[in-house]
Amino acid sequence: MSTNIQNWPDLVPVPIAAAASENWYALQTRPRHEKLVTLRLNERGVETFLPLISEVHRWSDRKKCLQLPLFSCYVFAKFVPNRAERLRVLRVDGVLALVGSRGEGSPIPDEQIGAVRSLVESTLPWLEHPFLKIGQRVRIRVARSMAWRDSWSHAMEAIGW
Repeated sequence: MSTNIQNWPDLVPVPIAAAASENWYALQTRPRHEKLVTLRLNERGVETFLPLISEVHRWSDRKKCLQLPLFSCYVFAKFVPNRAERLRVLRVDGVLALVGSRGEGSPIPDEQIGAVRSLVESTLPWLEHPFLKIGQRVRIRVARSMAWRDSWSHAMEAIGW
């Protein structure tokens, strides 16, 4: 009888595919649960962004400055787009769904999140208007010392967008 001895080469570890990069996603929340969802996601180690604006609410006996979400029923979260991370985010109480196709969510570019951050952090006075439609003409009032341009893109550049 012959014994067949084989020499196996040293096992070389297979390189693990590079971790997918984190992207920003919009999460739809239950009404008036945006701050709670943000808190719970932060407790789970998920980076979040909840743009808040200050509004003065008046009652018959007092006035109060409230911090309200810029986008009602939405929170932004940054995570790796894999099944486990999506489930970890979707299992938070108050989260209804990822915004996007097929429940997987659509990534939001960092530049757009940065633009919203700069808008919220700016000290420029502004008002929201919920009834604007795509292509609708708007009038932007700026300081007289600023050179006015009739193009929307120039106006957006002037305020840092």
